[in-house]
Amino acid sequence: METLDQNILFLINGSYNSYFDALMSLISGKLIWLPLYVCILFVLWRRLRVSWQMLAVLLTIGATFFLTDFCCSHIVRPFFMRLRPVCVENPIHTMVHAVEGYRHNSYGFPSCHASNTFGLATLLFLFFRERWTSVSMFLWATVMCYSRVYLGVHYPGDVFVGALLGVAVGYAVYYASLALQRRYIKEPVTLTGSSPLVPLAVALMFALEAVIAGVTL
Repeated sequence: METLDQNILFLINGSYNSYFDALMSLISGKLIWLPLYVCILFVLWRRLRVSWQMLAVLLTIGATFFLTDFCCSHIVRPFFMRLRPVCVENPIHTMVHAVEGYRHNSYGFPSCHASNTFGLATLLFLFFRERWTSVSMFLWATVMCYSRVYLGVHYPGDVFVGALLGVAVGYAVYYASLALQRRYIKEPVTLTGSSPLVPLAVALMFALEAVIAGVTL
């Protein structure tokens, strides 16, 4: 299994060029996706306005991010202590392409990026129950995971387990939130109807990053 994990890593990380180095670095960033998060908040506000339901959704998202990040960083990583591929203490680091010479000397199993993005995608799937919003968010999370392997900061196994953790936490927090809403608010969150804004925002952000990557070469 370890050999398979490394072989997939070398296949993805080894297929590099200057354009994809720039593009994957952008995709893997956090602040560049801020417009997408603002778009999601706007769609939620349009549906729910300022209400207890809106607060319930925001608390559910916040709790999911906290738990996925906490579980990865403070529970699983210290237990397994699996070095990142690019870590200089990892015997394979000389065979890994480090974009811009980046060497992250820390543990990487599981991936927080994967758990956070798949946690959010799972929540939006459960809240909206709308095809294209769900497809676009899971696509976004998958490409994010790919970028982490491409950059050599995670093994494929790191992002796979991180994604599973994100989905599991997303489901658990969603249904816990739903139970609390039924008990105390009496009106569980309902987000009916489709909205093209989130899929459009994902597509535009990917297109923008592709252009920026080309311009910065």
